Amino acid sequence: RVSLGGSPTPDAGWQQPGYDATNAGFNPNEHTITTANVATLKQVWHHGGDGTYSDPVIANGDVALTTRAIGRCSGIEVLNQTTGKLVWSAQIKAFQCTDPVIGGGALFMVTNNPWKLYVGKLSTGQRVQVKTLGHTKLSGLTLGQNRSVAPSSGPLPYLFLNGSNGWVKSYAPSGGNQVWAFNTHS
Repeated sequence: RVSLGGSPTPDAGWQQPGYDATNAGFNPNEHTITTANVATLKQVWHHGGDGTYSDPVIANGDVALTTRAIGRCSGIEVLNQTTGKLVWSAQIKAFQCTDPVIGGGALFMVTNNPWKLYVGKLSTGQRVQVKTLGHTKLSGLTLGQNRSVAPSSGPLPYLFLNGSNGWVKSYAPSGGNQVWAFNTHS
């Protein structure tokens, strides 16, 4: 985490790697850091050194990371965005894990071997659901809008996941249930 002249940058949110479903890495709401002041950025806190970490995702004042040890997925850590202090951590044993994504107050992550979708509360780490997925190589999760099934009050975020077997699947963040699937090889 960095700051400009001692005051932390505002929380514009970064709920998935690449910022949004386009994966462009551009936050259109960030106007604090400019070419005129970028040289004044200062490190506010540092976390790590014990292993390799995923790309961080940020929401509601929390920073979520997946941890890796000895080349394998070992868990999740959620840090306070302002202080860098550990809020909670959970151990997960798997061969690989995706970068986490955040939506609707929940944290999502997929593991390979075992092939599972983890859904937990961002604030506490309490596991809401662990869903077993089919045995296939999986991409990272993407959080996006599924307008075809959204209520009239506006679109809700949905998780999208694709595998090497040609399937693209949509999951509802509220419970991890599959909403639809499409085979790109058909």
